[in-house]
Amino acid sequence: MRDQLKIRAELLARVRAFFSERDVLEVDTNLLRKCPAIDATIDPIKTSHGYLVTSPEYAMKTLLSEGAGDIYQLSHVFRADESGPWHSNEFTMIEYYRLGMSFSAFIDEVAELIQLFTGPLPVRRLTYHEALELYPGPAVPPDPSWDADTALNYRFAHIEEHLGQGELTVITDYPASQAALARVEKTAQRFEVYYRSIELCNGYDEVTEASEVRKRLLEQNALRSEPLPVDEDFLNALDLPPCCGVALGFDRLLALHQNNQTIHMQKSLALA
Repeated sequence: MRDQLKIRAELLARVRAFFSERDVLEVDTNLLRKCPAIDATIDPIKTSHGYLVTSPEYAMKTLLSEGAGDIYQLSHVFRADESGPWHSNEFTMIEYYRLGMSFSAFIDEVAELIQLFTGPLPVRRLTYHEALELYPGPAVPPDPSWDADTALNYRFAHIEEHLGQGELTVITDYPASQAALARVEKTAQRFEVYYRSIELCNGYDEVTEASEVRKRLLEQNALRSEPLPVDEDFLNALDLPPCCGVALGFDRLLALHQNNQTIHMQKSLALA
């Protein structure tokens, strides 16, 4: 057990050193909030006093709006009804934001961070469309009633097994309909990185306008079977500088570092 804990501690120290070398400041925000982050596909865990965070995003963006500059956080996060070899109701997230950095340079830096865990690897970028062209999955969804995004997600899920084989595969230029809180040009300025078929992170060139963030969150809420309370304090405080942000799954990175086939073999905290 001590050896496992030592590996985890050493990699946490590497992550902290990575950010310290780049003058990115560590922050520590609350795990319990009055209102949850809104995402159509993520369910928060409600308590008698509020919601456990699914991500430290809202708190960190509030700090960015107040002038915190480049920041990162190593945070436990919580999500309802997530289980499986690579999922858990509680896991550790690395989330960080960089101001004034180009989207392309930010992707390069995230790939460097991931290689603290994987070792040196070639990095290949593919647009979302290129990935579907290169690895054609099922062309026709099994349910003709699905909307376009659901059908695309189904197709993409069937090509993930090809991604990140002997390399880091960076998927960019997502459909505008899948932008979440990423800026949209012709496509969403969003990226994900895969290694050994596993999604490791989700990053954005962030939307900065509070009115647009509100619009996107309300759209996400409308897609939920049970809408969530909107965090008006967060939206009223939002005044983001131009920035890029990313969330990475630390437990997935650690499992891949140890050549495990699940995150549950190396977690220092077991879900009781």
